[in-house]
Amino acid sequence: MVQIPIIMKIKQFFGTLLRPIVVFNCLGMILISLLLGIGAYLGLDLYTNHGDDIEMPDLTGVNLDVATKKMEALGLRLEVVGKACRSQMPENAIVLQSVVKGSLVKKGRLIEVHINTLNPIVKIPEGVVGNCPRLEAEAILTNLGFSLTPPEYVVGETRDWVLKIKAAGKEVKPGTPVSVKTPLTIVLSDGTTQEMYNGNDSIYYDAFLADPANNAYHEEVGTEEALPEEPVTEYGEE
Repeated sequence: MVQIPIIMKIKQFFGTLLRPIVVFNCLGMILISLLLGIGAYLGLDLYTNHGDDIEMPDLTGVNLDVATKKMEALGLRLEVVGKACRSQMPENAIVLQSVVKGSLVKKGRLIEVHINTLNPIVKIPEGVVGNCPRLEAEAILTNLGFSLTPPEYVVGETRDWVLKIKAAGKEVKPGTPVSVKTPLTIVLSDGTTQEMYNGNDSIYYDAFLADPANNAYHEEVGTEEALPEEPVTEYGEE
């Protein structure tokens, strides 16, 4: 007799659970979840252009017009960002490309190129002075057709870091048109600059004074004379 109410409650529970409206709601939730999952997968696949990878061809030596049509046929874009001088190449032939041949790229990718010019006037490229080590700068400039003289060294923090570029002994700024027949000289940092106390860091200054030798020196000549300012050597235009 005691078990009858329990059995009835179980039957009522399953009866309520299996009502058509409950079943339809559950099936609807499952169906919506499946549709959202499929939609997210297809959307992500479409957004990343999965399976649309294009192998970058070698454009070196190809005429600009021909290369442009070839890139458009592949779904890629081409933009001329500079010029170089190669006497062995025809005018408007592509000399450099921003994406290495054989690399996989997506449709719509912008490919930057340098084209050949028989007029040997090339602008000093941006991003070399103050942003390049010696080997990278030499590679960029020689690829543009410039010949290089032995580099010059001046006082600086990082060894072999490009500080200036000179043409015919005079500093030339990025973007300056220069004949590729004019040899360039790269001015590099010699890496000898050391960090000096600037009067703002009390921790280092206290450590400096903690040395008995430095204390004796200050007592003898005074604080202002202990750290005399050295004359600054300016490297202007020659």
